[in-house]
Amino acid sequence: MEFIETNISGVWLVSWDNETLVSEQYEAIYPIYYGPSFQSKGIKAYNREYAYSLKKGMLYGFVNIEDDQLHGVITGESYHVVMDIREESKTYGKKLQVMLSKKNQWMLCLPAGVAHGFLATSEKSLCIIKCRALQKHKRIINWDDPKWGVYWPFKERNIKKPILWESE
Repeated sequence: MEFIETNISGVWLVSWDNETLVSEQYEAIYPIYYGPSFQSKGIKAYNREYAYSLKKGMLYGFVNIEDDQLHGVITGESYHVVMDIREESKTYGKKLQVMLSKKNQWMLCLPAGVAHGFLATSEKSLCIIKCRALQKHKRIINWDDPKWGVYWPFKERNIKKPILWESE
């Protein structure tokens, strides 16, 4: 398992090779239970796992993450944007934009206090999130706020209009 530092303090891309998988008979087994590996990077333990299925074009706008989270994609792909809105952070104002997919086998670790949004870019995406508990989030940044200038790959993925999450 490899932890890749990003341009945002406390945000990690986690990658692993196929040798990490328990058996080749499984398409993908996420190494999300390797507590010591995550704890060595200052990432807290997670007790809950949730899966969510997305349709192409489904967009979830930015929320302030209130607890550490781990995101991954089991099938399909989704485009994730992280913004550092922690005023005390040395990377305040920076953005990270990354595609997570079954093919690249990356996961995204997010610390409390950053803003996170994502867009399903394949016909169907099955995603996982590990966290302490799902919380109702307070919206803080509109997905198309010009102040942040976030790029969303609508045109490249043939998405005419995003399908906004219920609470958008």
